[in-house]
Amino acid sequence: MSASTLNVSCSGFTDVTGHTEYIIKTSVGEHQYSVQHRFSSFLELHDMLLSKLPKLPGAFPVAKSMFSSDTVKRDRVEKLQVYLRNCVRLCGDQPVPLALVKFLKVDPSVLKADGISATASDGVGASGAEPGPVENFNPFGDAFVPERPDDSNEGLREAIKAGNSQLCLELIAAKADPNYRDRQGNTPLHMAALFQRSDVAKALLLAGADLTLKNGAGELPERMASVSLKLKFTTFKETGEI
Repeated sequence: MSASTLNVSCSGFTDVTGHTEYIIKTSVGEHQYSVQHRFSSFLELHDMLLSKLPKLPGAFPVAKSMFSSDTVKRDRVEKLQVYLRNCVRLCGDQPVPLALVKFLKVDPSVLKADGISATASDGVGASGAEPGPVENFNPFGDAFVPERPDDSNEGLREAIKAGNSQLCLELIAAKADPNYRDRQGNTPLHMAALFQRSDVAKALLLAGADLTLKNGAGELPERMASVSLKLKFTTFKETGEI
């Protein structure tokens, strides 16, 4: 049975102290599930799904906004719903990636009972075999080919997402590449701007991070930055200091 029997909707949002969470409801037959996620969690999901669903766009299709009005949030609700339904559609008759199952907080045994298979792990399919490589796939066309990351580069990226500034500074000091690009084309500076890590952004710039590098969506780091961080970027471009 196709994953199309997995019905997903983004029904609204709720404001929690310091941030907004989006409400996701999923139904599998008579079973109903509900979960809430921050916008940053959708970005992380997309990053994990890129290797599982090659037809997904390389860059996350819902823009991050520095504004937090209810109008922006309502618009985002609709776009996040379209995104999730597209993920389900792209599964087709293939097993649903475990990352998506976990994100939706759906019971895998219920999926199985409804005839929907899910991958046994993030890297191994339900059959136990490693999925084959996606040949010639580059979500950014011929603009660049991401290199295989070493531990320090990937560690820096994950530390930025986790908000572990101390580890970020240690990895930068240990010569992690300040211009390393992930599968979405984001550099560490893009990630620092996205997650508003001003101290990390400062360390990256002093370590040689390039403010002119664009990600796969053609965005500069300052496009993702808060107003205060944008001012710091401008100061650095003009004076070399931050």
